[in-house]
Amino acid sequence: MRYVEISESDEQDRLQKEMNDAQAAMYAAKAAGDPEGWRVNLDRWNRAYGASRHLYQSAAEPESERTNAYAGEHEAPDHDNGQPLYDLSGIYPADFYAGRASDYGDNPRCIGIMLNMHNRPNAPIRVYRAVPRDVARKLNPGDWVTIDRNYAVEHGRDNLRNDYHIVSKTVFARDLFTDGNSVEEWGYDPQPRANRRKRTSDQGDQLGETPG
Repeated sequence: MRYVEISESDEQDRLQKEMNDAQAAMYAAKAAGDPEGWRVNLDRWNRAYGASRHLYQSAAEPESERTNAYAGEHEAPDHDNGQPLYDLSGIYPADFYAGRASDYGDNPRCIGIMLNMHNRPNAPIRVYRAVPRDVARKLNPGDWVTIDRNYAVEHGRDNLRNDYHIVSKTVFARDLFTDGNSVEEWGYDPQPRANRRKRTSDQGDQLGETPG
């Protein structure tokens, strides 16, 4: 038997492909009205993502591990490629709002917030982000944030070698977007205040604006 050495780069590419395939399968399952298929492929995505993060952090030099863990994140979802916190029907199967939300995540606090924000684009919500101590205490559009402070603390302990602080800010449900892979992690993309909303299959969200 011949053994083929697999480089870390090859393994990262394989895991990224696995994540892409799993996400495509999630969307296909949703389109087919198959909630169980969606959940199975969500678990598949999370396993690949966890393995990818572990591989990335294991390869980092000790002195740069904290910086790499902070900077080496995949791109956060936004208005163009995610679904807003106040209307998750475009990303989760129909049963999410029909009593099965807990099937899509194991964080009751986050699930409760997601349900409470339904159809409330202008509702305020506190978000959190763990950042290295030498990074400015501010949130920027495009940042990953969480709606659970405890999750941010765990991220700082585990991924920033416990050398971190927590940045927090009150934003609005219309500013947070998900790709459906985590109930804890959201992309921050500030949006104009909505005074009405309509949806078409080919145009997505149509948000009205009010001054100020």
